[in-house]
Amino acid sequence: MDEVKIDRKLKGKTNFVSWKREFERAAKNHDILEYLTGEEIVPPKPRKEDYFEKLIENDTRRLTRSMSRGMATTQSATPPTDEGEDAYDAQAMVPANNALQWQIDYKEHKVAKSQMKLAGRLLDAWVSDGIKIEIEDYPDAKDAYDFIKKRYAVTNERARDGLLSQLNSLKLAGCSCMTEYTNRIRQIKADLKTVKYDMTDDMLAKTFASVVKASSTRILLALAAILSWRVHQGDVKTAFLNSDLEKPVYIRPPKDIKIPHGFCLMVIRALYGLKQSPRAWYNKLRSTLVHWGWRMSAYDPCVFIHDNNGLILEVHVDDINVMGKDLQPILDFKNQISRTFSMTDDGECSWYLGMHVEQRPGEIRLHQKKYIDEIVARYGFGDAAPATTPLEKDVKMSISNEHTAHPKFRQQYQSKVGSLNFASNQTRPDISFATGYVARYASNPNQQHMKAVDRIFTYLRKDPGKGIVYSSKHGLQLRGFVDSDFAGCEDSRRSTTGWVFTLAGGPVSWSSQRQKTVATSTMDAEYNAAAEAAKEAVWIRNFINDLRIPGVHIDTVPLYIDNNSALKLTRNPEFHNRSKHIDVKHHFVREKVEEGVINTQRVNTRDNLADIFTKSLPKPTHEDVMERLNLSSGGVPKKLDGSTADDVTTAAEENG
Repeated sequence: MDEVKIDRKLKGKTNFVSWKREFERAAKNHDILEYLTGEEIVPPKPRKEDYFEKLIENDTRRLTRSMSRGMATTQSATPPTDEGEDAYDAQAMVPANNALQWQIDYKEHKVAKSQMKLAGRLLDAWVSDGIKIEIEDYPDAKDAYDFIKKRYAVTNERARDGLLSQLNSLKLAGCSCMTEYTNRIRQIKADLKTVKYDMTDDMLAKTFASVVKASSTRILLALAAILSWRVHQGDVKTAFLNSDLEKPVYIRPPKDIKIPHGFCLMVIRALYGLKQSPRAWYNKLRSTLVHWGWRMSAYDPCVFIHDNNGLILEVHVDDINVMGKDLQPILDFKNQISRTFSMTDDGECSWYLGMHVEQRPGEIRLHQKKYIDEIVARYGFGDAAPATTPLEKDVKMSISNEHTAHPKFRQQYQSKVGSLNFASNQTRPDISFATGYVARYASNPNQQHMKAVDRIFTYLRKDPGKGIVYSSKHGLQLRGFVDSDFAGCEDSRRSTTGWVFTLAGGPVSWSSQRQKTVATSTMDAEYNAAAEAAKEAVWIRNFINDLRIPGVHIDTVPLYIDNNSALKLTRNPEFHNRSKHIDVKHHFVREKVEEGVINTQRVNTRDNLADIFTKSLPKPTHEDVMERLNLSSGGVPKKLDGSTADDVTTAAEENG
């Protein structure tokens, strides 16, 4: 907005308050980073001459007081993320709404309220590529106001080096200043992120980045319980910004930032929002750990082992868990990594990947009470009468072809199923079958399907704190259970495979999944299920042995099956007429039995812990299996009137 337009808007504003408001609104349209263009922007002089001069005088006085206290002397090149962290001084100086006035920046918890100041602050820190300006650099500065002008003059001159002429054929990614809240510690994050992609396939060719498997996490925690190891955690601040991109990426500036026409910005660090950033950060962390003497697990690329000091480390993006027998090596490692990456030391692990981790000597308990309470309340089941099982016994549902679900209804259904799926994959194997069953109808759900989903929420409402317990009293005993129904899917007539592996008394890996092919008999279905479970058994065995923990080694994994014909087929090529059609891949289990890696054994149906992953069970059987799986109760939630969930359930049953 030029001076003519500003003067036209201000003309006729006789009231000083209204004029001031209009002037400030007009000033915001000026380039807050005008130094990037090299053009001086002169705002119109206000009619109250002393008002503007007084503002400068007051701001200069505040800056002088701040600098006398030793504040605002440095500015980090890392954009701020967490409240209170030293990535960027909370009292750093930034330009205000016009080129002549300066003010102290907002405190961290107020940064998000001023997108324009946030944009200028981030771009200055980022483009300047690590410039730190000390007050001693300007001994000729007459006062605080003069120091600020000199400081930005140098910084901005270097910042122009980050501007490249935009080629006609160059595809740019857009970016924006965004803020978000973290659930765990309720801190504001403010990052400059790319928010849309217009990049060539070559730029996006390498974007895959590993994260630790959920099964790996549970296995390591189970081993920590058996060995009475200590488990500590940390969080790398602004992790992506520690890594370099393999190829440069060019972006448009945020909408509030003005740069010369025909120019763009070149990203040399892994900026948040780029698809390449997770991979760049993982490669940076991996190379650093390997350089320090760690080796990467051959069975999970996000698990690292240090054989010399006996530590094991797992990584999920910027969340790190480190465990070991003695505390001192753990503290030494945290000090070492903190010198390379800015980290938050969270002490003993108590919250990891959405799970509560409760550590006691020889015992570790995992649960998701906070998350389950949140989703139960979010979808309106906070006061619902709790159900005793996830699904009704022998429930049968099918695809609805007679109607098309309303988009909002379908979206709500899918949102609910997605929320349940996270819990079922982390700490609630008791709802694994139910969640997988209702997920089959997510493309076109009806009211019957929605009712089944709602029942799962009311079941979680009964005991949201139920979780997995790993205890040293069970010892290093790895066991596997596998089961299958027969033609349970009403639409495809395919069977459902269920398996679970327990260690330290609790489940570390489980699955409930519809089979890929139609089984012609119960033996066929059970044999196919055994082949899938055998793959997981081999992986768990190899993963544990690859850790090379003294005294911890798995020779043979027992796999329990409740079908005699399938059991015999895993040991010998019997029943030719009934098994000749079975695909070669399913004979994998027999090969591993012959090698001695797996030992298939007979188990009674009522003792098969995998039964809960293939069908809906009656209440007594369901509760018995949960007890055998070592799923402990987290306490009965109370209603507003003081009654418990069991009271409500009993009353509902008495009323029919």
